[in-house]
Parts: sequence; structure tokens; C-alpha cells
Amino acid sequence: MYPAAALMEVVEETGIELQAVKDTINIKTFGLMAAIGKIELDNFRERAAMGKRGAAKQGRIPSSGIPYGYRIGDYGKPEIYEPEARIVRRIHDQYVYQGLGVPSITIQLMADGVPTGKPIGNTWYDSHVHRILRNEVYKGIW
Repeated sequence: MYPAAALMEVVEETGIELQAVKDTINIKTFGLMAAIGKIELDNFRERAAMGKRGAAKQGRIPSSGIPYGYRIGDYGKPEIYEPEARIVRRIHDQYVYQGLGVPSITIQLMADGVPTGKPIGNTWYDSHVHRILRNEVYKGIW
């Protein structure tokens, strides 16, 4: 709603007329459309969260792809893959208990030759470490 409200202020101040392909849009119509859009966005977010909760209740990981440290096991359910899970624990330990930042952790992983789990390439990037630290799957939220 905030971006729509800011746009409405500019439109009102400058006297710009908004037009759709089929209809003219006045300020009242625009405000109504913005409000409906906000409601629909909220509904979409809630439906997505419900889908994640449903997947988690069924024992599936509610995200696209299988996170580092997991493998697909029996009946399509995720299982902890211990060689990678040790690395996930190491990353969290270094971040939380040793106070290392993401770049330092990345450098250490590369120096130790830790595999990334990717079939091609074995380069750790800060974004990989950051994703592991922020992924809700590892936090136990899901």
C-alpha cells in the first residue's frame, strides 16, 4: 500500500491522469485497486505459508530443492546426510560460538577443501554460507 499511496500523492499533485487499456482510472479507482492488490498479496503469502506448513507436517522440506546436508530418503522424505551435516554444524558453530563472519568461514571452507555438494565446481561462495545460516530448514522452523 505504501508505494501505491506515494504514487497517488504524485499523481494528485501533478494532475496526471492514469488510464488503463479499457478504462480511465481516477484516484478513487486507483486507491481501491491498490487496496485490493494488498489484500490479494496478503492472501497469497498466507496460502504459501499454509503450503509450507502442510509440506512440513508431511515430513517434507518446504522449499525448492534439497538443502545442503540432506538427501532424499525412503518415500521421498528428506534424511540427514551426515558428511554434509557436519559441515552445516561447523558453519553454525563458527558463526555463533567463534564469532566468525561469512567471508572468514568461506575462506576456511575453501582452504580445507570442503566439498560443496555440487556436481560441478567445488567453490564455496559467501552466498552459500549465508544461505545455510539463514535457511529456515536448519533453524528448525519447518
